[in-house]
Amino acid sequence: MIAQHRAPDRIATAHLIGERLRESDLAEFQRIYQDPDVMAWLGGPIPPSASRRS
Repeated sequence: MIAQHRAPDRIATAHLIGERLRESDLAEFQRIYQDPDVMAWLGGPIPPSASRRS
């Protein structure tokens, strides 16, 4: 049997903090995904309905 490991919710170093994405982060990601200047590098803006995964 293979052991299942869960990644930590938060990791930190002296210079960086990484946290698991939360529902409260969705609005900011939707704003970024719709910015044409940002998304020009990634194939174009993504509509809000496509930026949420179940």
